[in-house]
Amino acid sequence: MKIRREKEFISMFDEYTGRYLRTGILKDGVETGEDFKEIARQCKGQTYQFALGGCGDPDQHENFIDILKVCREYEIVPNFTTLGFGMTKETAQLCKEYCGVVAVSWYRNEYTVRAIHLLLESGVKTNIHYVLQKSSISEALENLKNSRFPKGINAVVFLLHKPVGLGEHEQMVARDNKDFWEFIEYIGNEEVPYKIGFDLCTVPALVHHPGNIDRNSLDTCEGARWSVDLRKYTIKEAWESEAFHSFQNHLKSVCAGCEKRSLCMIRMPEVTLERILM
Repeated sequence: MKIRREKEFISMFDEYTGRYLRTGILKDGVETGEDFKEIARQCKGQTYQFALGGCGDPDQHENFIDILKVCREYEIVPNFTTLGFGMTKETAQLCKEYCGVVAVSWYRNEYTVRAIHLLLESGVKTNIHYVLQKSSISEALENLKNSRFPKGINAVVFLLHKPVGLGEHEQMVARDNKDFWEFIEYIGNEEVPYKIGFDLCTVPALVHHPGNIDRNSLDTCEGARWSVDLRKYTIKEAWESEAFHSFQNHLKSVCAGCEKRSLCMIRMPEVTLERILM
């Protein structure tokens, strides 16, 4: 069991079973509770979907049903990513009733495939989230070429491995990784049997070496990363704050000499692959 303490959180991960647990915000060793309903209330009419997070399995949250209902109360569509470890028929039915898309992280375990089938059988639009790291790229390409992902999924979304948090630097994808460029060259071919997506952190690599991917299909990151006390400020005040604009302006000024920066736009600086490719 790996236990990690960082700032106001404690996270635990069992590398043998895939079980993951992360506490809420801690103050003096006690969880401080949720502001979720107030967040949803402020977002009504301003955004149309939430990506439920918290690391691991949002569907295993003790108030999961209430969270889904709050989203719909304020006209917001909830989506989330799960490990699938505790997925049940009942949970899958809730996802069908309330959610837009559910993504299952590809952990190559029996419970991963079982969760995907439970969601598909309930009629839930289901994606697979697949982390691209040095040791997994060849497998990803083989899975695509040989249609090894479960039938009926909506799409496979590839997430670039990031050397932050629990991410190991040894698994970073470097510019000279031939497997990565072979993978990119294959994506975009008519013979790919699945719809394909990438997370925003992969965009800088695709801007410079898109292979058969249309650059016009790429979206970018809004670039804002910090926490704010919602008991003192509204979400709108945070969004329009000097801290937000200062962070954006800093990112807009980097890589000034790059001829493709208008396509790449704002980037998260700690993602090594994109820095190498600039």
